[in-house]
Amino acid sequence: MSSDVLHASAVVLRICTAVFGGYLLAVSLGATMVHTLPLHRAEAVDLSIALSFLVHAAAALWAFAAGTAMRAAVGVLGPGVLLGLLALFLAPTGS
Repeated sequence: MSSDVLHASAVVLRICTAVFGGYLLAVSLGATMVHTLPLHRAEAVDLSIALSFLVHAAAALWAFAAGTAMRAAVGVLGPGVLLGLLALFLAPTGS
């Protein structure tokens, strides 16, 4: 592959990481916060939604500030998946 194709694919990976990985991280953190914060449920939801915008923006910045596209993807998707699993574990069962 030529270097132009490799560079373009790295940019596309960073864009996808910023958009979709940032969304995954923000939603996962918000869901985890709702179940762990010692607040009333409505206040925990409000706080987690407000902070999720900051997290998504920080993830987008990280996606383009990381040294390589793979490091950016792992740095955003790794914590997003772990927090998502934690949120699923902490979610109350419907019974």
